[in-house]
Amino acid sequence: MKFLRYPFAVSIVLGIVILTVSSLANNGEVVAATFAQMSPPTPAPTRTPGPPVGITPKAYAPLAQPLTEEGALRRALEIESQVVIWRSKPWSMDSPRVEPGRVSVKWYLDRTYNGSSYAPDAEIGPVWVVTVKGDVRLLLLGMASNLDLVVHDGVTYTIAQKTGDLLRVQAGPPTSDQPFLPKTATPAYQLPSGGTPAALTASSCTQNPSGLSFRVTQQPGKNQIPGAAGLIHSFYVEGTGFTPGEKVTIVIKGRVTAAGTIGSTNETVGKDSTFATTVAAAVSQPNMSFDVFVIHRRGIACVNLVAVQ
Repeated sequence: MKFLRYPFAVSIVLGIVILTVSSLANNGEVVAATFAQMSPPTPAPTRTPGPPVGITPKAYAPLAQPLTEEGALRRALEIESQVVIWRSKPWSMDSPRVEPGRVSVKWYLDRTYNGSSYAPDAEIGPVWVVTVKGDVRLLLLGMASNLDLVVHDGVTYTIAQKTGDLLRVQAGPPTSDQPFLPKTATPAYQLPSGGTPAALTASSCTQNPSGLSFRVTQQPGKNQIPGAAGLIHSFYVEGTGFTPGEKVTIVIKGRVTAAGTIGSTNETVGKDSTFATTVAAAVSQPNMSFDVFVIHRRGIACVNLVAVQ
């Protein structure tokens, strides 16, 4: 046999095979030991069943009873202290009776009754639409410092019937009687030491020039804000005898210091030397005393009032 003719060559070949197998076996042990020391791979995340990407589900807590027409009016009053500032006299629950045509309330089966679009997670279902006429300004982001300077003819609130949530606020068209804005700003009266509304005290008040005065009326609407010491109440401020075109700052400050008991806003005096606006603050005690300041170019006018909680 040819195989037996070459015993030496065969021995060499067998030796090479044995060495190769041994080497592979040793390498296999090293590789196995290396993998044994490694952490197992993190499994790929699995997709959680749910709505399409971009739509975040939101839970809505329904009211014990769906809002009635009267409930929708009350809810609108609660909301608006953080949404608008009235230049006209603020409305009340009595307005539909004593001011015919100023307030309207309508019910619709769905929020899209007029083709309006909403965020994908906005509540669906029946809505109340409350429209109030009058000169009004919008608060942007709910802050008096972000006051929309345009005066609008009325405002409309869209409120969910099942939860009372505010779904939409829409201002009416701009009025023809916009504030008179001078080309040159009038200098503001110097604030007391500290330079902030919080530094105002009764001693900050100056004597009113002849014919200058203002009055403050507490409004029935109130709202709850997290962190405030009490419910937020609105106060309607009317002034006369001021310089046309000047910018005035109205500050309301509770004599009991607590979160939310100081509020302020700015207003521009009209051509007829008058202004009207709304300012809000927390009423933390029954029959709580407030000081109201109007900072104008010639001084600081003041009144005191007792607010009912």
